[in-house]
Amino acid sequence: MIFSKVAKDEILSVERSMDALFALLSGEILSAGSLVINKKQITFEMNSENQNFLSSVKAQICRCFRANEYDVDVSLISKNKYSLKLSQELGPKILDELNIVRIDPKGNFLINRIPTSEILQDEECLKSYLAGAFVGSGSVSTPNRDGGGYHMEWVCQTEEKADFICNSLAEFNIISKKVERNGTSIAYIKGSDDICQALALMGATKAMLKIESNLVERAVRNNINRQSNCQSANLDKTLVASAKEVRAIKIIEETIGLNSLRDSLKEVAIIRKENPQASLAEISNMLGSKITRAAISLKLKQIIKIAETLGGDNGE
Repeated sequence: MIFSKVAKDEILSVERSMDALFALLSGEILSAGSLVINKKQITFEMNSENQNFLSSVKAQICRCFRANEYDVDVSLISKNKYSLKLSQELGPKILDELNIVRIDPKGNFLINRIPTSEILQDEECLKSYLAGAFVGSGSVSTPNRDGGGYHMEWVCQTEEKADFICNSLAEFNIISKKVERNGTSIAYIKGSDDICQALALMGATKAMLKIESNLVERAVRNNINRQSNCQSANLDKTLVASAKEVRAIKIIEETIGLNSLRDSLKEVAIIRKENPQASLAEISNMLGSKITRAAISLKLKQIIKIAETLGGDNGE
């Protein structure tokens, strides 16, 4: 959740055009706002644990609608929970100008759960709407010790809105899916590349770079671990082979003696006996590189066969 807050605060700090700001505000209200009907008048309020979010919404409203800051109140209503409320005149005006609520000739309220074309005038506005919807009801998480992977989501009140989020992301070639969770539609992204792209288009470039940095560090760490595991496995094989060879040399020594071996085998046997943990390359160096690793390996196998003919146990 800390990473989510950092990403959201970065998104809220982005400078946007007036049209993009209206789209951002639309996304925020449609995702985090609650409609309130009072005396045949409709308005809205917003609640959140993120005070910075509501303070930013207040600043956006004051800029977009030239409202007095006293017309928008952000206050603490309970422990770690804040509320944004509007003056009686301002709330209906915002809902009307953002095309969220309209009144038909009979006085009925017509509610749009997704933004209209008047709000999404261009690509930049669509990006801002996605950013507003994410800040209002989204989250993003990175791999943790509990086994969770990369995950980004928008919590939507309706399936229509989840479809709209998924279709909007698809316009930027970002793969997303939809799922139902406890009666709520969720639009979500799993791939780290797509999450990075989504963060970047919404304005959270630092958060995106943080994920990319983590991916590079993780790849390097995994590569080092693979190399270490490979080296450990090779070392284990060397030690097992060496133990078998030393056992064979001991059998020969205790039965017919090492002097019974021809000089080239005897030389290798003595070096191996004195250096049980040495690799074939190291033994080759000890012999002045006059015998290759392949030749040393062949001679050690011949020593094992001689031990077997003397009634040995294969060195095991």
